[in-house]
Order: sequence, then structure tokens, then C-alpha cells
Amino acid sequence: MSARHQRRRILQPVRPVLNAGLTLYLPAADPLGDWLHLVLAEKGIEGASVRRLAAGARDEDLLLLNPTHSLPTLVDRQGIITVPWVIAEYLDERYPHPPLMPIEPAPRARARSLLQEMLNALFPALGVGIRRGAAAAAITVALRDLAAQQAARRPWPWRGYTLLDCAWAVLLQRLQETTEVKTSEALQRYLRQLQSRPAWREVFGS
Repeated sequence: MSARHQRRRILQPVRPVLNAGLTLYLPAADPLGDWLHLVLAEKGIEGASVRRLAAGARDEDLLLLNPTHSLPTLVDRQGIITVPWVIAEYLDERYPHPPLMPIEPAPRARARSLLQEMLNALFPALGVGIRRGAAAAAITVALRDLAAQQAARRPWPWRGYTLLDCAWAVLLQRLQETTEVKTSEALQRYLRQLQSRPAWREVFGS
């Protein structure tokens, strides 16, 4: 075989094997990872697995499939996806039952808009950790205010369960774990509803 052909073989992207099951690689103790894990759990996909990797840990299977070792990474027979929002939408479209987005265009667009606001504004703040003390005051106040603003946009409980509800489950669970953030009674009732779902118990424990 010529050197040119050998070089071409080396540069070809690695593809998942045809009989590979769906695997979701996620960072440990990460709110975005919790969200994707919850989305996957809601789908109840037979044979799907989740691997949570601690900071700095390396997974040989992931390195083979995704040499950048970026997280999150979804691997299944169709290929590899590494963008969180795209992973969530792919799971919802690839496995349509139960649906996790509204069918109608207007509610669907609104859910997307609110979800992007949560992922861009709230989740990064959660990612740095909610700690006791004055250093966390600005973060916790901002989280409380943004949560209150979003809660006012739609009555509780929300009709239908969506990707946005999965995000709320992660946000409210994280806020519940700190004594510095006091959520409204409406949000607390909503969290209790979310906690009653089997998928929530699978991700966060009973």
C-alpha cells in the first residue's frame, strides 16, 4: 500500500461500530450533564448507558470515538454529537415517544427561547457552584431573580413535560441544596411534582 493511501486511512474519522448502543458521556457533578441525563432518562431508551467522567479523567472508548475528549458527547449508530442543545433535540427527534417539545410552532418556539435563556444565563452560574458566604451572594440573588421572572411567564403546573421542564428540574434541585436561595412556594410545589417522576429519581436518587 502506498504512503498516500496509508495517510488517507489514518485521516479518516472514526465511526461507531454498527452494533454500538447509545452512550452518553457526561462530566460528573455538572448541571448541564444532569439535564442531558434527565432527558435521556425520560426517553427510557432500552440499552442506553450514561458514563459520568470526573474532571481530568480519561476514557479510552471516548478517546477512540472523539479524540478531543470533549464533554458532553453522544455516541450511537448514527454518529457522534457533541453540542448539548443538539444532543437534546436529537434524542427527542430520534426517539419521539414520549415527545419532550410542544408540537405547535408557537409554543415550541417559546419553549426554545426560555430554554436557551436558562442554559445561557442560569446554568453557567450553577456550574461555578453555589457556596455559602458573601462571595456567592451575587450569584444566588441573580439566580433567584431570573427564576422568579421565568416563573411569572407561565402558570404552574405547566401543561405537558418538555426539555424546559428537565432544565427546571436541575435548576430547582441545585437551588434546594443551598440555604442562601429561597424559592417561591409555587416553585417548591413544582419541584415536588418533578421529583415524583421516575426519570428524576433515576438521575438524582429517591
